Amino acid sequence: MAKLRNIEVDDYYKQCIDFEPALIDEEFARLSGDLGYWNEMVANASKEVMLAEWAAKKIEAQLYLKYKEPAEGKKPPTEATVDAAIKVDPAYEAAHLKFIEAQYEYTQLAGRAKTISKKGEMLVSLGAQIRQEREGDRRILERSFAERRAREQEQD
Repeated sequence: MAKLRNIEVDDYYKQCIDFEPALIDEEFARLSGDLGYWNEMVANASKEVMLAEWAAKKIEAQLYLKYKEPAEGKKPPTEATVDAAIKVDPAYEAAHLKFIEAQYEYTQLAGRAKTISKKGEMLVSLGAQIRQEREGDRRILERSFAERRAREQEQD
């Protein structure tokens, strides 16, 4: 899974959220791909959270069995003693830190996906506003077509 601290992912995110109102058609064209990418990232992060949680619970259960066993010649430890021994065990700490990191990454990715979704809502609103302005002023429409033709010629 791509980590959020990856510069390429951060650059791509910046490209996803930046836009030029004059290029609204291009923004609409790329929106579904951007949203799909970030939703996939969220799904992968959700999976990582579930796997990390499962691993942490498994470690905790293994440690419980280990610390519940009485030392030779001694009486069994109390539940509080077992619980305390588990919580200070390095394996328990490592598993829970991994779980916390996975939750953190999931939260960040979910926020990014939500931002892209909100961008879509904003584009719809902006598109309606632009159409309304174009209907009121034919020159805006003609200039928009001229700008599009110029961009297409530059690409060729």
